[in-house]
Amino acid sequence: MHDKCVYVLREQETGVVTIIVVYVDDVLFTGNSPTVIESVITYLIAQFTKLTNMGEITRYLGIDIKRDLASHTIELSQKPYIARYIQENVSPTASVKHLPLPETVDYSKKGDSTLPPILDKVGSLRFMADRTRPDLLTAVGAIGSSAANPTIDHVRGADHIGRYLAATKEKCVVLGGMDTEVKLFGYSDASHLPYGDSKPRLGYCFYLNLESGAIFARSHFATNVSHSSCESEVFALDETIREAIYLRGFLDELGFTQKQATVIYTDSVSAKALIDVFNVGTQSAHIIMRLNYLHEQVLLKNVELKYVNTDIQVADILTKLLSVPKHRQFTEFLLKGHNGVEPSSEPKAKPAKVKSMYKRDHLTGSFTHKYNNKK
Repeated sequence: MHDKCVYVLREQETGVVTIIVVYVDDVLFTGNSPTVIESVITYLIAQFTKLTNMGEITRYLGIDIKRDLASHTIELSQKPYIARYIQENVSPTASVKHLPLPETVDYSKKGDSTLPPILDKVGSLRFMADRTRPDLLTAVGAIGSSAANPTIDHVRGADHIGRYLAATKEKCVVLGGMDTEVKLFGYSDASHLPYGDSKPRLGYCFYLNLESGAIFARSHFATNVSHSSCESEVFALDETIREAIYLRGFLDELGFTQKQATVIYTDSVSAKALIDVFNVGTQSAHIIMRLNYLHEQVLLKNVELKYVNTDIQVADILTKLLSVPKHRQFTEFLLKGHNGVEPSSEPKAKPAKVKSMYKRDHLTGSFTHKYNNKK
């Protein structure tokens, strides 16, 4: 069993499948035969002292569930929870924000113990980000690393995220669609950070098909320092492929066997070549075990690495703070899927370059005005 809380009853002759999900004392039944589901529930009611049938599901473990039978979709949201958070933490007169956090602030520094912890706020934001609001993951991770000892930037950052929630409180994850084929694929990315402790931020996400929103997304700092951007990408691909192997096994138990390799999109040509061709030299010998495993999964045709342009690398939103246009674009990809369009690796025409008045110090991560040294 890939998940100890999920039980599958499959009748080989009829093709009827019943799935039971158990979390402490909350039990969820689903399947492709309402009659069989009712018979299973009736049987279990007879076996237990008290078992209450709540009817068709609308809420489970703090997540609101809305089914649309016409479009074959399920919406997962936490709108009441978000509304309560906004009411408790955001001033009614505060202006809304269109980004979770600004790009120009360095959140890697620790506080001097003069400000109170922001653990409660970060915990509430994490509860949203990990479930139905993956667009918050990078921002919550940025302020969460110093939640016990924040700087004024972290405190302002928590307020900023709350005001972003006020502008996006109706957003939710939409799963399913008219495409009934389950064809798992994902994105993998890493943000190589030469400043701070130089530990890269890794991000990856997975989809069931091109019409569904993301079923899984993660963003976190690596535990090891990487020596190059290529190594950072290998770290990310290692985690992504291990998650892909788990999801393939879990889907197989549910009856959705993946007969083709799971495509993982990456924007790192060097990491892809290192894993596909396995051209290991002295510069990559220290990660030989990771590369052995990844190359083996490619040879077994469990996964296939495909290059994708950075402009459409969805996992970019899980590794760094972005501009408003990019953040909005990738948020829609995360929450609502690809609208049936497969990601393309064809190069796009370069837009006119807009020169910034600020330059970034790659050692400290701080931004400085080019002409008058304002910060």
